[in-house]
Amino acid sequence: MANAFNTELARLEGYANTLESQSLSINQCEVSYINRIAIESESERKLANWVALWADRQEEPENVGFSLRYVLRRDNGVPYARLFIDCGTGIDNAGKPVFGLTLSIRGAPLEPTIDSAMRFLAEGRNVIVNKFREITTPFAHKKWGIKNA
Repeated sequence: MANAFNTELARLEGYANTLESQSLSINQCEVSYINRIAIESESERKLANWVALWADRQEEPENVGFSLRYVLRRDNGVPYARLFIDCGTGIDNAGKPVFGLTLSIRGAPLEPTIDSAMRFLAEGRNVIVNKFREITTPFAHKKWGIKNA
């Protein structure tokens, strides 16, 4: 999928060059993972089944929604992106309960080039995958089909 996206960006840049002699200047990137899963039983409704941050909670709320935001920094301490985590329960189009967890990274690539943007997206994907494993439970990993969880 990333290769196809890279190819399309190169095509867009080629077209832009036919209009005016300059390269694309990419100053913002975003990569998101949107996870939705049907809650199939009353026992699955507990947030502690899904989110490790909630594991020690005694009382279960009727509905849940929360957001977290982290500043991501390069090795030299300079901020380059933000990680957004949105978590909540809801109802799908058929009226059935669902649990959702969305992780997004938005920020600037090191350089305004396609290659640098693609590196940002690949690094962002790795951060999201690692954070997802960190904040979710083995139960959630099994339900979402994560291998070696």
